[in-house]
Amino acid sequence: MSRTLYLSRLRRLLSKDAVSFSDALRSRKGWRPREVEIRLTWSCNASCVMCGLDNFLDKTGQEYNKRLPADRLLNVIYEIAQLECETILFSGGEVSLVKELPDILKHVNSFGIESHINTNGSKLTPSYCDMLLESGLNGLMVSLDAAEPYLHDKIRKLPGLFETAVNGLSYLRGKRPDKRGFYMIINTVIMKNNFRHLPEIVKVAADSGAGEINFSPLSIDNSWDDWATGMPELKLDDNDEVELAQDIFPKVMNMAKKHKINAMIPAQILTDGSIKIEKKLFNSNFVNCAVSHYHCVINVNGDVLPCCYSSPEEYTMGNVSVDSFGDVWNSEKFTQFRDNCFPAKFDMCVSCSQHRNENELIQRWFDRLLKTETTEKT
Repeated sequence: MSRTLYLSRLRRLLSKDAVSFSDALRSRKGWRPREVEIRLTWSCNASCVMCGLDNFLDKTGQEYNKRLPADRLLNVIYEIAQLECETILFSGGEVSLVKELPDILKHVNSFGIESHINTNGSKLTPSYCDMLLESGLNGLMVSLDAAEPYLHDKIRKLPGLFETAVNGLSYLRGKRPDKRGFYMIINTVIMKNNFRHLPEIVKVAADSGAGEINFSPLSIDNSWDDWATGMPELKLDDNDEVELAQDIFPKVMNMAKKHKINAMIPAQILTDGSIKIEKKLFNSNFVNCAVSHYHCVINVNGDVLPCCYSSPEEYTMGNVSVDSFGDVWNSEKFTQFRDNCFPAKFDMCVSCSQHRNENELIQRWFDRLLKTETTEKT
């Protein structure tokens, strides 16, 4: 989902559902799963140079590659809907390889829940785009790692991918011109071989009709993140990061302003306009993390994880192939995990570039709430 959309909904949450949400934070019990990510498959038709998924599956065992039966998946979606979920994001692997995807999207929308997908864009032909729209899709994130077709296809090892993805985005925007009603986001992985070209990618994203571009760092050097790095030499070194902060990111933000597209960068923009890379920001101190109170990830095999950065080997809260989603969501194990997020005490948290903004927003709101309550008592 769009981070801008996510933050705007979060601000509404803090005004509309403040009482119940603050009660959940105090008790460390799960509130309600406003957004659930469901990983439908690990299969993929690309072989991206920065992806170590095959190594991960070899390391952890092929049981992680077993998919939930289709009928159980539909029942899980029903169980999620009963807990007032607002959005379900489908990811992978490559979700467009799942032949049941249109029916799954229709099922989600029958409960009034928005559906979004993450995709490499390889299937975004006009006919497939029409099928997605007819199924009720509300938005998608498409991976784009270069402004030049040759480099993007080389990174993803899938010839013709750039052209299909960009043309598909343009077609979808033509069918759904309202950017607030249909969300199209570009995701770009920052690597050694593309970081100097990030401003040009902003222009391609804007020209294709996307409303937002999200830049994700390849890795932020911790033991868990290494599974997702197929080629460690693609990581930026210290000199690259200095150039990224002082030269590249300012150009990115200027290009985004020029083309009227929102750019989310893994950095903190300071009051003087300078940029502080999140690697140093996150390694300096942990933050209070409220995300697991309203979000979780369901892995391909049914494992429930508290967030997208959590390792299934260490942080599986339960499995929906044997337990109901509600039982896992409200379990003692999940409650204990949430309690250990104030502040977050896990190594994986130093690499989180997804949830920093909303956690800071929640923290400011919660501090004001506690200060008001203390004042009233005195």
